Amino acid sequence: MQSSSGFLGTIREQIQHDDCRATIVDYHQPVSEEWHRHEQIVLCVILKGGTLESRKKTETQAVPGKVLLYNQGEIHRNTHTQFPSKNLNLELEPTFFSRNALQSVNFDKAFVENRDIYFQLLKIYQELHLNDTYSQQSLHASLLALFAQKTQKLPTSPWLKDLEEILADRWNEFIPLEELSRNLHLHPVTISRYFPKYFGCSLGDYLRKLKVEKALFYLQHTVKSLTEIAHECGFADQSHFIRVFKAYTGFTPKAFKIL
Repeated sequence: MQSSSGFLGTIREQIQHDDCRATIVDYHQPVSEEWHRHEQIVLCVILKGGTLESRKKTETQAVPGKVLLYNQGEIHRNTHTQFPSKNLNLELEPTFFSRNALQSVNFDKAFVENRDIYFQLLKIYQELHLNDTYSQQSLHASLLALFAQKTQKLPTSPWLKDLEEILADRWNEFIPLEELSRNLHLHPVTISRYFPKYFGCSLGDYLRKLKVEKALFYLQHTVKSLTEIAHECGFADQSHFIRVFKAYTGFTPKAFKIL
């Protein structure tokens, strides 16, 4: 069992600011599949490839877009890694939270599955590629914003789950609010009032993020052209696709594909 905070694989780029560090790690060949742990708190996002992640009582197929959190000293291992794979890893010393008055960070399932967490991590990924005079300060500011978020308890109304399923099934369509209202047998005002509380954003913002997530998959796993991806993901045209994609990820689709 390893007990160091180092990462298996090849470190490509790295930024450090006081008690936090961001690292891009590439995997091009088999590495140790032994159980290990990290001395820091580690937040990891899978950017390319993937792995089977095991902990004490669970196994998770970690695919691109998946966000993983390891508390300090938490034992885990990674097997069946796809090659090539690429991760963005954030290491946080325990002092990071006390020093920045972040006393109670909610590291539960809702935190790591929050769609906004993924997009904020992609902005940190962009900073690693810029890696200039401002990058260290930008990393620190991004992490403060990330962990200052409060994960609220979600409402339990059954229609909210039904709404989530409709949006997931029809992610590449434009669905008018009135149509959602008819399908859910609810007044449009009710949906508009509770949607931001449940999803943390507006309906339009949520649908754009779904489209960008799918586009990220196509860029990494297919040879489709940008025009084809724009069409299949429901963007108005390639120009609209590029504009929205860059707004949420910090990259143009072409730049993201070749990283």
